[in-house]
Amino acid sequence: MASSETSTTSERPGTVSIVASPTSTLMHEVVNIEVTGLQPDEAITLRTYFDDERKKFESHAHYRSDINGKINTSEHQSEGGHYCGKMY
Repeated sequence: MASSETSTTSERPGTVSIVASPTSTLMHEVVNIEVTGLQPDEAITLRTYFDDERKKFESHAHYRSDINGKINTSEHQSEGGHYCGKMY
């Protein structure tokens, strides 16, 4: 099963929401992740991992939220990590 988490660089009031779609895929299929409720220009790291009985896969990417406090991996480019650019 795949999972994701965030690490933020600042404290903020309110609720951060993370939505992944689709919620179930094969390992090689693209998953779009949308994060809302961030401060504008806030830096976060998205981490994903997959663990089965034989292998463990992990990746992370660094993002900066837009002026609305939102990150969408299909619209925003990663600033670094295991991949750079947009996820398609």
